[in-house]
Amino acid sequence: MEKGYIVGIDIGASNIYGTIGKADKHGKLKILASCCSKSYGIKKGIVTGIDSLSDSIRSCIAKMETLVNIYIDEVYIGIPTGKCNFISSTGVVAISNDDYEVLEDDIKRVLKNASDIKLSRDKKIVDVIAQSYKLDDKDNIHDPLGMKGNRLEADVKIAVADYNYINDIYKAVEKCSVSIIKSIVQSEGTSKLLLREEDLEETIALVDVGSDSTNIAIYDKGHILSSSQISLGGMSITSDIEYCAKIPLMDSEKIKIKSSAFNFENKVLEFTTQYDEKTEVDMKMINEIIYARTEEIISFIISDLKKTKLYDDIDNVILYGGGISNFTFTEEIWKRMCPKPVFIIDSKS
Repeated sequence: MEKGYIVGIDIGASNIYGTIGKADKHGKLKILASCCSKSYGIKKGIVTGIDSLSDSIRSCIAKMETLVNIYIDEVYIGIPTGKCNFISSTGVVAISNDDYEVLEDDIKRVLKNASDIKLSRDKKIVDVIAQSYKLDDKDNIHDPLGMKGNRLEADVKIAVADYNYINDIYKAVEKCSVSIIKSIVQSEGTSKLLLREEDLEETIALVDVGSDSTNIAIYDKGHILSSSQISLGGMSITSDIEYCAKIPLMDSEKIKIKSSAFNFENKVLEFTTQYDEKTEVDMKMINEIIYARTEEIISFIISDLKKTKLYDDIDNVILYGGGISNFTFTEEIWKRMCPKPVFIIDSKS
């Protein structure tokens, strides 16, 4: 791949999302293109078919190659936050160059030292996330690169996940003739995009409502403290519509999406199913189904947040994803059920 390009891939149960960027002359990343492909071979956080998943990833990569006109042979992979557990660790190295200046290699060495921990055979390291550095007697350093000192320390959070899950994801990607530079906890990338300067002084809950599951990550002053996963998502609503309205799953998904912009003064929606059958759907009933399931998903999110010792400290909740975040009543439901301020970012934002 041409120098300077960076490609990230997030693998979800519904879609594979790809983003490609390039560093400018000042070293800042500029996003050039994003795309998605339908995801097959993964369901409820379990890889059900490596070949099917690989085909989905390959399709996403091919779209990015067409958009930017480059050949992609290496990528970063996003791993759902809720699939990870976090272990605190520290690392220490000596600065050995003649100028006693912290180089990139020193930072890599101290992170590697911090990640040298014993794990059970069923766990694998996903990412090593630096929380802060200490250089000699100076602590709480965000970025020690270029600073001078003798002894560099790092406080880190080590994200670990199920070995077989990570191994299956890696196999699916590598079958696309693409190498993995690094795996990254998904909320880490999201936090860089969503958290404002003022959020870095607060405790924030990031709630990612996906297709099969909802991933929750709590950040304090920009650092991840905990994560969890709820086995409910947008597909739970789609399945309810399929069952109650007795229409195919694919059409149920389309109805769900259309409902967010539907004028409910017109109670009946006429449409043609994927099997070319004309039918009618009572959209008042659909709205009631969506409302009830959204209320349930939000109740589980709130319950999950309350289980943590951090609930009282949470200043704001950021809820995003193309499922319940698109419905106009989601904020009203949240405010009725939880006193914590919520910011909802829908898929159109």
